[in-house]
Amino acid sequence: MASSTAFGTTRESASIRRALLLLCLVYATGMLCFQAFNYIYADIGQRIGTTPVLASMITALPGSLLGIYCFIYGSLGDFVSLRKMAAVGFALLFAGSVGGFLLNFDNVWLVVFWRAVQTAGGQIPGSVYLILCTRFLEGKDRVKFFGLFNAVYAFASIVGICCGGVLVSVGWTWLFLIPVVSVFCVPAIMAGVPEAGEGERQRVDVPGFLLFAVGVALLTFFFGDYNPVVLAGAAVCFAVFAVYIHRAENPFITPAFFKNSRWLCAISLLAVFYFYNHVIAPTYGAMGAAVYGMSASQVSFFLVPAYVTWTVVACNSGVIYARLGRKRCALLAAALLLTGFFSTAFCVAAGPAALTVLSCVIYGGFGLVYSPFFDTVVGTVDPDQSGRAVGMNDLAINVSASIGVAVFTPMMAASPDAPANLIGVSGAPAPYSTLFLAYGAIVLAGIVWYLLAYRRITTSHEPAPSELPLE
Repeated sequence: MASSTAFGTTRESASIRRALLLLCLVYATGMLCFQAFNYIYADIGQRIGTTPVLASMITALPGSLLGIYCFIYGSLGDFVSLRKMAAVGFALLFAGSVGGFLLNFDNVWLVVFWRAVQTAGGQIPGSVYLILCTRFLEGKDRVKFFGLFNAVYAFASIVGICCGGVLVSVGWTWLFLIPVVSVFCVPAIMAGVPEAGEGERQRVDVPGFLLFAVGVALLTFFFGDYNPVVLAGAAVCFAVFAVYIHRAENPFITPAFFKNSRWLCAISLLAVFYFYNHVIAPTYGAMGAAVYGMSASQVSFFLVPAYVTWTVVACNSGVIYARLGRKRCALLAAALLLTGFFSTAFCVAAGPAALTVLSCVIYGGFGLVYSPFFDTVVGTVDPDQSGRAVGMNDLAINVSASIGVAVFTPMMAASPDAPANLIGVSGAPAPYSTLFLAYGAIVLAGIVWYLLAYRRITTSHEPAPSELPLE
């Protein structure tokens, strides 16, 4: 296979594969913190005495920055040493962890700052992992490692939610220290990750990165308070960026990249199917408190079967993908999400047990959705742009999900006297029924868009690597 050739000797292959597994482990500890804070940000806000809007920044701001980090790291992977990127990531991850534990002073902006530093470091191992997979693996091998990555994300999510639910009442600052346990993985990772990327290293386009990153950050902030000045600032940044990449001598990304209509169609699908990703767990938390009087820790344990389902499905997503093919696998994932969301909307008052069963359907869809859609996107670009494709994928996923947090969080407020919604659910369950209807409507729109765009996305004169047979 081509991947064997790319790896070189058997010893190099084993070393890189071992590094991939350890990178997954380090990434898991950082993502565990991300999911824990994402689940209990409202409770932390109450404990440090801040407003709900500012409390949402604990997850929304690092979440939007995560998208920017993903894009920058993925793009840098085409130009700079992956080993040095990994080293910087470990330094930031551990600095943010220790700083957040010792120096947060119960101040919301310091909590946000240390979370941003920790998130900056925690994403680098994930980005390096995906770049290595995209660059060196093909066919079943690549899909298998994509599935493993999704499974690790799912496992980190379940542990993170449980840790958040427990530690919010014990001492939430201990969450910051969890990634420190991964320090023992660093030597083996540094030995296994290649010193440099494919091809000659080039000058890093700092102005281009900054313009694009600031534009994305401002766009995300706009959805937090809908300030037109912020939106105007984002528009100015993107306009200047567009002019810059047309005139710069060696921009990190060229106008031709954005003119790739196959890539545009594929990346838009990722944005749609991940729009609600970061807000599902908080929705369950708010619903459990408002409708059933449950604590955060109680809700987190009711979600354990759902996250186990996510992990198991994600672990086997490569096998499912290979058997069903890209289109049927993607549609099966979407069908599970659609069924779970709409069924939950009707059953919000049916009891925790019924909701747990339906949450397993939803998270089963989450476990399956990553591999076909991610592989679809990286298959629309040339191999020498693999880092930028990975970066754009993660940017779309995380920024879309962060905007979803900002859009849907205000709708979670408990309202015991809420009038009946479109399907007749009223009272305390109504706001949460409406939210799940909205999530289902987004999935339905994504299915329609996928069916309309599928032929355009998967047709080209020169098949992309991920469109080759899964051997």
